[in-house]
Amino acid sequence: MAWRVARCLEVLREQFNDAFPDRSTASDGGIGDAAHASRSSDHNPWHKVGGIGVVTARDFTHDPANGMDIDRLTDELAASRDPRIKYLIANGLILDSRPGNNPWKWMPYTGANPHRKHFHISVVPELCDDDRPWNLPSVNTAPKHATEVDELTPEQDHMLRDIAQQLTGSRNAGEFPGWPSMVDGKTTLTPVDFIRFIDKHVVQLRAELGAMSETVRTLAGAIAGGNDFDADELVSRVAETVRRTIADATVNVDVNVQHGDGGANV
Repeated sequence: MAWRVARCLEVLREQFNDAFPDRSTASDGGIGDAAHASRSSDHNPWHKVGGIGVVTARDFTHDPANGMDIDRLTDELAASRDPRIKYLIANGLILDSRPGNNPWKWMPYTGANPHRKHFHISVVPELCDDDRPWNLPSVNTAPKHATEVDELTPEQDHMLRDIAQQLTGSRNAGEFPGWPSMVDGKTTLTPVDFIRFIDKHVVQLRAELGAMSETVRTLAGAIAGGNDFDADELVSRVAETVRRTIADATVNVDVNVQHGDGGANV
């Protein structure tokens, strides 16, 4: 007999697959096996649409490590009060939407399979092909995995190339020519190169000042001999003078990126 799964359940499966692409499907199921076929079960294609049997139930595997937490997902389904839901089973509990069955309340499930490795959803036959997306907050807000890259507009492309030129000296990807240094014309620098160059030399300068302090201390001691002379005071004054000299020095970096020609002065 020809059969298919209800369209609304296929929509639910696609939502889970899109949101949690690495989820396990080990306990997923649509149409029932021989054991299901021998009893009344929505896993059997008993509902007919256009002469084709429709399975109105699906199972979805519990895989919390990859987003498929059946406690959270069945609670979200229950909270949605979606009229397509007939009943849900998960972790030894059942929620039935139909009158006379404690509608929309979780109740103990006494069936042989407590459904701890997957959850079961049955849908109302008359609404089984309603293919609207299901209202599941944790699914609808899950990060989507990119499947394609949108084309850049000419304006966006131009803007990105302007930024690349300012940082690298070139408007072409993968090129880092920089600009000739005004101090040493044989050296080319990008703004990043320049910042790293300054940072490196500040470290070197600190080391040199430390060495100079030791030299001055030794010299002061030799000059003082046995006299009452404070070598540390002399070192402190020399170091302070050096610091003031550095602080008063001004380094002007004038980078002018000219539109289109990559020209700049460093």
